[in-house]
Amino acid sequence: RTLHAMTTPASSGKRVAGPGVDKEETKVLISRVSKVLANNKARGRECLEALRLLYLLVTARGGKDKAILHNKEGILEKLFHVLMEIGTAPKIKYFCLFILTKLILHHITQPSLSHSSSSGAHNLLPLLSRPLKQFDLQVQPYVLALFATALPVDFMRNCLPTIVHSISIQEGTLRPASIPGLRNIVRSSPGMLTYSNHIKPIESQLGEFLSRASTVSEQKASAGLFFKLAAAPTPVTELDGTVAKEFFTLLNISQNYTEDQIFNIYSFSLLYDWLHGLYLAPKPAPPSTPSSSAVGLPSDPGVPAGGHVLSPGLQEIIVAYCLRVIDQAKGATSGAAAAAATEADSSRAKSVTNDHMPLVASVEALRILDLLCMIDRNLVTRLFPTLKKTFTIHLAHKDHAAQARQGMSAAAQAQQRASQHTQHHGHVLLALLQFFVHHSHIVVYDPEPLFRSYFETFLPQHCSVALVAFETLIFCSENKEYLLQHTNVFTMYFPPLFKLLAWSPVSLVSEFTSILPALVSQASSVEVLHTLLDLPLMAGAMENLAREQRRLAATLAGAAGGPAPPTVDDETHDLSSNTYRFLYNHLLRNESGVSINFWEASTTLPLLQQFCKRTPVTPRVQSICQIVPGLLEVYFDVVIAFGQPDHVRSLFPLLLERIFQLYSAHPPYARWVQDVLVLKIQ
Repeated sequence: RTLHAMTTPASSGKRVAGPGVDKEETKVLISRVSKVLANNKARGRECLEALRLLYLLVTARGGKDKAILHNKEGILEKLFHVLMEIGTAPKIKYFCLFILTKLILHHITQPSLSHSSSSGAHNLLPLLSRPLKQFDLQVQPYVLALFATALPVDFMRNCLPTIVHSISIQEGTLRPASIPGLRNIVRSSPGMLTYSNHIKPIESQLGEFLSRASTVSEQKASAGLFFKLAAAPTPVTELDGTVAKEFFTLLNISQNYTEDQIFNIYSFSLLYDWLHGLYLAPKPAPPSTPSSSAVGLPSDPGVPAGGHVLSPGLQEIIVAYCLRVIDQAKGATSGAAAAAATEADSSRAKSVTNDHMPLVASVEALRILDLLCMIDRNLVTRLFPTLKKTFTIHLAHKDHAAQARQGMSAAAQAQQRASQHTQHHGHVLLALLQFFVHHSHIVVYDPEPLFRSYFETFLPQHCSVALVAFETLIFCSENKEYLLQHTNVFTMYFPPLFKLLAWSPVSLVSEFTSILPALVSQASSVEVLHTLLDLPLMAGAMENLAREQRRLAATLAGAAGGPAPPTVDDETHDLSSNTYRFLYNHLLRNESGVSINFWEASTTLPLLQQFCKRTPVTPRVQSICQIVPGLLEVYFDVVIAFGQPDHVRSLFPLLLERIFQLYSAHPPYARWVQDVLVLKIQ
């Protein structure tokens, strides 16, 4: 009943304390948790279920629920004492840890609670201020995890010797919790670490984990009738099923991971924060003058720090590890890997094609290499050719997969799934572009062809992928100055950026608004204005083509013996015919340079009117209609503030023309836009 109440809307008139839980039910749940925690014999399934419900409640309403935060039942102390007990089941301890983390964070971030003597966190602080060694060895990992996730970094100072000791020696009890604690220190207070006492021993062990992890699986003893048989060691494999010939990385597959293999993965996950916190000082605030980017570089996350010097040995290990990860990811996503593994192991083929881990690991490796090149510029000339080739491989992945699907045999389904996930290569391409933005000037290389390949070729094919669209706009926003000064992305390839907005208007309007001023120049202002006013047409055209592609795919599936394609009415089919192909080519172009007003031509005006009449007004089109007036406000603010007077006056006749040449299928749209245009004309 309580679980049902938490997952259903609360009745009207009740004061909601959680997602579907009123204030009285919250008190009942807290009282229930308090009772089962106090009774050692009741800590079974009932206790686990009560803690799970409390965790859901705290996650949703912990920062706003006074019944929890004021610790009426002493819930914080009881959770902590259960966490410290030796015989408590691990699942119960984990729930106690998660709930304590949430509640202590809420207490610390609210001054009225953090300074209250009745606060649960206030009562716990003396207990948590004890040295870590004073806690029992079995509960030290939980205490360290609590320090790392919920308490200010100053609480970690007394734990530093223990953290260094657990990482640098072959003792794995505290090590899983030590690495998150170390990450917290590096992110918040890297100055707390000294080279001789902390950095040197930790880096020595990180190098060992990264370069010397075992290349065989852990041997598990199999139980027999009278004795146990030790299984023969199995070598780790690559993602395509072949035996690994080089050192172990997180992309290798092991049947039973050994401890050093696990901490190999842990070490890789720590590298970016470690390098950034210790060897890359925060970038100073830019001057207020417009010449803050005098050298034409983007906003780097930092500059090489002078306090510490990364050892050449560890640097070489990190570079080799990252390059191997990138190479493994290229092989795993090439399509050939899935085909090679299909006949022998269908489950492995499925993991190769559906698992995004290779691409995610590749992005992280590229970020680490980017940091290393900021720390040591001499690495750029060594890495640049390899990463440039990597960009070409990931860009051409879709065509490669299409060629591999020709003459499909048993690998047909795996290859088809591989093609469906090519859009995730956009994350790798953006990470590579970021590397080129930061470092191409060192090797005197013009990355313009790479930007053209991404924005003109790759992005238009994947503009419907929400995450790729979002990350592309973030990339453009963060590197706005560089793209304006050193590329023609904003002047030549802004139509694909508009397509991102047309497909996801509600999700991306904020990110698009931040880069809209960069798209407006004296040369592009007329075309940008036409594109803004015709955004509803662009959204409708994209939906029509997507509908046509789905119908074509269903037809092909029906011809191959699959289900029959759905029937379509004549008007919907007409929208997909060649009659509107000319209009689609204009609205969905991938390059700028077309500033013609299609509404004033006698040959295209009837086509536009017919298109508006037959295109359905979908929720996506309605959303576009609602956001265009606000974007027009931003557009005119830029034009008026920075445009030449003669150029601003030249826009006046165009505004008079377009005030009556607007998308008409949604009547409020014309009224909204006309209000903005009339206001700006006045």
